[in-house]
Amino acid sequence: MTYLDILNLNIGYAIGISHLFAPTFFPRTQNFFRKSRFFFILMVAWFVFSIFAEKNAFYIIFGPSLFFVLTTFYRLNFEKNVSYAESKNTINLGTLESEIEENLKTLKVLKAKENALANQLEKITKNCMISKETLSQLKKPDFCQKTLDILVSLDGVRSAAIFDNALICARPKEKSEIFASVFDDFIREKTLQNREILPFTMHYGNSITGHIFIECETQKQESLKTTINYMKPAFSMGFRRAALFEEYELKSRHDSLTGLINRRYLESKLETEYYRAKRYGNKFAVAMLDIDYFKKVNDVYGHLAGDSVLKIVGDMLSSLEYPGAFAGRYGGEEFVVCLPFCDKENAGKAAEEIRKKIYGHDFLIDSDKMIKLKIAASIGVAGYPTDADEIKKLLSCADAALYKAKEVGRNRTVVYSR
Repeated sequence: MTYLDILNLNIGYAIGISHLFAPTFFPRTQNFFRKSRFFFILMVAWFVFSIFAEKNAFYIIFGPSLFFVLTTFYRLNFEKNVSYAESKNTINLGTLESEIEENLKTLKVLKAKENALANQLEKITKNCMISKETLSQLKKPDFCQKTLDILVSLDGVRSAAIFDNALICARPKEKSEIFASVFDDFIREKTLQNREILPFTMHYGNSITGHIFIECETQKQESLKTTINYMKPAFSMGFRRAALFEEYELKSRHDSLTGLINRRYLESKLETEYYRAKRYGNKFAVAMLDIDYFKKVNDVYGHLAGDSVLKIVGDMLSSLEYPGAFAGRYGGEEFVVCLPFCDKENAGKAAEEIRKKIYGHDFLIDSDKMIKLKIAASIGVAGYPTDADEIKKLLSCADAALYKAKEVGRNRTVVYSR
């Protein structure tokens, strides 16, 4: 075998080896036959050349030809495996892409829910802060109205009402009849027939402080329940504080024995009446009343008997039938009655009726011993603006008329005159 034979033999094997590594030289997008076509042409050309050029052609072409056939089968199997793997990867990639799309959609939904929850939380926090601010509104009407404004501002709430266990604290001007009947049914049966109205009971400790009723859209009831239950402790505490403040304010303004307003609040109301009369040019009168010989009642029958007399007189004065009239305990056994829109002549007649009513009443001061007393009173009357243009001067004139009644024999009414 010559050097040319060896070279020719190596060329054949080189073609086979190149065919084996054809994927390295061609893109994977090309199919097997396109990749192998060039090497097939080379092999055929080498085969023809070897037959005509070599004397011992069979021995030369047999090895490379067999090697080329084997590389062809190997390449076919290799391309098949590669195609299968690529198709499988394509399927997996498609599945992954669809899963990624689904996850992105889910993420968008979750993001939207997160934003909605964040907005809802912001609203709840804002409403909670506002509801806490209502604690500073100690007067019950102010507190109830503020709470009502908060409730009506919630999304989905059409209207709302707040009740205590006795009276309506706050409710809208519209549909008030609905809430009145709802409240009656709820107190009586503890249930609601109207499904669009949600009841909430406010507790402070073990006691019920009030009730909230919400008229709302049915589909938003669950979210409203969560929101209002979150704010309800602040409402309950504020309602309780408002009720306590109202109770203490009532006690601070009223005399504990007679139930009439005390001197401080009486003077405040007289000032209000004075400014109103001055502004609109109205008249009003005051009557100062003093119980005659009250010290003797205390000395003879005791201070409890004296307290009983004061309480009965206070009840009489609190039940005056004159429109807008109010009475207060001025000090000791002295009382002051204010009669708005009344001149002093008519006020004198009204005061005389009060005196006769007191004198005509049998004061039972000891139910066991059946002790009854006749109590007399002296009254002095003065009018604005006839007698004075200031409250202090007006009370001074009434006191002067009272002193005159005492001086001329007691148990009588005297109208002030200069």
